[in-house]
Amino acid sequence: ADDYFNLEIDEAGTKTAQGAVNVAGTLTVQSTDTPIYDIAATTTTVTGTSTIAGTLNINGSGVYDANGDFAASGAITMDGTARLQLSATGSGVSNLGTLDDAAGTVEYDGGTQNVLAVTYYDLEIDQTGVKTAQGAVTANGTLTVQSAATYDIAATTTTVTGASRVIGTLDIDGSGVFDANGSFNAGTGNINFSGAGFLKCKSSVGSLGTMNTDAGTVVYDRTDGGTQNVKPDNYYNLTIDGNGNHTIGNTTPATNILGDLVVNETGSTVFTTHAATVTVTGTTDINGTLSISTGTFNADEEFDAT
Repeated sequence: ADDYFNLEIDEAGTKTAQGAVNVAGTLTVQSTDTPIYDIAATTTTVTGTSTIAGTLNINGSGVYDANGDFAASGAITMDGTARLQLSATGSGVSNLGTLDDAAGTVEYDGGTQNVLAVTYYDLEIDQTGVKTAQGAVTANGTLTVQSAATYDIAATTTTVTGASRVIGTLDIDGSGVFDANGSFNAGTGNINFSGAGFLKCKSSVGSLGTMNTDAGTVVYDRTDGGTQNVKPDNYYNLTIDGNGNHTIGNTTPATNILGDLVVNETGSTVFTTHAATVTVTGTTDINGTLSISTGTFNADEEFDAT
């Protein structure tokens, strides 16, 4: 536990931090004889470039705070609530090596940054600036977009196994797909579509935040035969998919679909509107089942239930 200018971890064996380590210059974990730098449950902060050719191990509540460029050709292992914080702007984070995807959080907390196309456990997008996915991104745990931050998936696919929380802004460009297999909650956040992108929700939806209604498709696609609540909201395109009963439980506000509604036939796909008022400005294509009880369904354009 000390302050260094440049710090180098070399030769075989595990070198364990005994407390907070601060590096004003660079930190290098060499590849010769596969050395391990174990920061344990402490914090290592590096101002300059971090080069990980061996192994970086972050235990428990440990934090590796990389404020400069970061490149790993070796391994990054984590457990517990370990965090790897990456602040380098642009393409400054160039490689995450063999990244542990079963524990820990990777946080992008710089300005405008590239989010590398790898598999994470928990992924956090933080601080002002747009963080743009460079390809297919998978979070085996959770994904959080903090306030003031923007996560732009561009025309790629981001898949989240656990909970998705959007407090800031989620941008889905072109043919991009955000596939939320766990719960999804945009709370006070924003969802911006700028093309034919998709937001797919397989589990509970707490809120869609502030969502634009001139592009994009929201898909409710629970597949296990259970009931999925469809948020009464304003949509552009809405697709009901998956083997289950997708239901609007609240009568207010009214649900307005400014584009098209599609109810697919995947197993037993049912869209139940109960007592709600649903208005579709574009076309309505019912391949599964549309169930209306005491509510009103307004199809302003072509309606096909064949």
